[in-house]
Amino acid sequence: MQYVQPPGAGNAAGFVDILHATLRGAGCRWNAPEWLATGSGADMAAYTASLTAHAPFVRSATQKQNAYKKVFTQVLWEAIELAIDYGRLPLETPHLIDI
Repeated sequence: MQYVQPPGAGNAAGFVDILHATLRGAGCRWNAPEWLATGSGADMAAYTASLTAHAPFVRSATQKQNAYKKVFTQVLWEAIELAIDYGRLPLETPHLIDI
């Protein structure tokens, strides 16, 4: 028997390059910095700059979180109302908590 390399085994570096390009493309959707998409910490200046409150990634993530917050908060209130209806929580619960 003789070992035969599988297809593409000789070009592993090429596959890693393709993977990083794909991850960078996905990160662009959120304005994510390259280090976040690829896990590369080679450029510490880019890492530090991306942590500021005015970085494009931070702004877009915060904006998306605000939209998600409204939906998730509504689900929690509906669960609380259902628990009140079934007698699991007291009637004054909505006045006692803030979500």
